[in-house]
Amino acid sequence: MRTPSPRMSGKPQWLFKIGKKLDLCGQSYRVKHRAGRGGFGELYVIEGIGLQPELRVVKFLRGIDDFCHNESIKMAGEITARLKLLFQRESKTLQKMAKNHPKCFPAFYGEGEWNGRLFYIMESLSPVSVVQMKALATDAQRMHFIGCLCDAVAALHAEGLVHYDIKPQNILIRESTGECVLGDFGSVHREESHHQSGAAWPAQTQYSLSMLSDGRRIAARTVGY
Repeated sequence: MRTPSPRMSGKPQWLFKIGKKLDLCGQSYRVKHRAGRGGFGELYVIEGIGLQPELRVVKFLRGIDDFCHNESIKMAGEITARLKLLFQRESKTLQKMAKNHPKCFPAFYGEGEWNGRLFYIMESLSPVSVVQMKALATDAQRMHFIGCLCDAVAALHAEGLVHYDIKPQNILIRESTGECVLGDFGSVHREESHHQSGAAWPAQTQYSLSMLSDGRRIAARTVGY
């Protein structure tokens, strides 16, 4: 049976309003719209102001209060530390894969901290849609789509990594080339954790970043994928 995750404090509030100006990594941006909220991050599409008006996506670590409602001071501190480490691991993994395999993963544009909130900036891409999937009318088109995805998985494996949350929402389309790339690195782990466990998911031990000292997990994958 899956252990419960840390308690959430009602409906989380979004960090930024549409139109908010942000200075990130030496560049000014304006929030164009909210792109979604995941396990421990929230995403915004941002537009460069001035010389670089292109769209990008920034992912912020969600507010710690979202995860620490009614937690003890000790557990809140542990949850906060683990969330930051998980977020930093995700950012570093994307940075590495984008540099070594730019065709297969979203481009990485920088990381940092804004008012105490960790963030990283990446290429603005959209998840593959049902319409786009249905438009793959020929065997050649379908093979090309699957081939792109297999290339991304092979690139991860070549780096000793395994992606544990491959699903339609994490398959992104690069409109300029028609290629699909693989995103969302929150559930990417070192390969050895999979082999050591002998299970479909990596071993969850006291040394796992997603496992708290009281046995609860703070990072879950989508059941079924």
